[in-house]
Amino acid sequence: MFISRWSKLNPLPLGFFKEGEGDGGAGGGAGGGGGGAETWHSKLPDDLKADPSLVDFKDEKEMIPMPINVARSYVNTKKLVGRDKIPMPKTPEEWDETYKRLGRPEAPTHYNVAVEGIEDPKLKEMLGNQLEWFKSAAHSVGLNDAQAQKLFKAYTEKSGETLKNIKQTGENSLREAEVELRTRYGNAFEGKMVLMNRGIEELDSRIGGGLKDLIKGVELSRHPAFIKAMVMVGEMMAPDMGLDKDTGGPAISAESLDEQIRTIQASPAYLKATDPGHQVAVDKVARLMQI
Repeated sequence: MFISRWSKLNPLPLGFFKEGEGDGGAGGGAGGGGGGAETWHSKLPDDLKADPSLVDFKDEKEMIPMPINVARSYVNTKKLVGRDKIPMPKTPEEWDETYKRLGRPEAPTHYNVAVEGIEDPKLKEMLGNQLEWFKSAAHSVGLNDAQAQKLFKAYTEKSGETLKNIKQTGENSLREAEVELRTRYGNAFEGKMVLMNRGIEELDSRIGGGLKDLIKGVELSRHPAFIKAMVMVGEMMAPDMGLDKDTGGPAISAESLDEQIRTIQASPAYLKATDPGHQVAVDKVARLMQI
């Protein structure tokens, strides 16, 4: 009667109570050595099962239960044994020591960095001038020689690309400027360019030089606004230079120039040094001869 009532309240599958199991059963007990039983090692992932460092644990009772993260931590710790270790530096002195251990040269001059593969002479000169600065900067941030070489090579290549783009942009700007100016001056374009250059030559001479180099250095001659301004200057100076405002050539013939020179040279003002107009006459003859 008791068994019948219990089975109705808590039905169990047939065979639940096996022989030898239960309280004080002869064949049971935790950690029994029955064949084929699972162990902590058999439950590990494949990469940990194959790791030889875990073989050190012979007694399974020490490792029950064995968390996988504990096993992995132990394996990783074993891998560090015998390796060189660099502590995290905190002071400038410790950083210097760390950089040294990582291969930084003793001095910036010991870097094997050079300007190579550059065809443009101006870019090559610029990079050469920056080489010592680069070595000092590389040394201050702790780069080793290989890192410094790779970084300078990348900087060199980038500089070359930048210069190429600048040149291409400048050529495009120059073509656009020429189209605009040819539209403005029409058939007189060539003459206006001659007049502009003659005007710049004259200004450069009057200020003692340097103007032409400045214009070339900053590439002002590529800008339409500057060219138009210089053309206007040339036009204003044209009479004084004896030039035609449209062609940039002489405003009068060579025969007429010779006649004017002879006339002035025969005048009393030119011949007498004491004459009040002597210097003016001499300067005018010089100007006519220059033209």
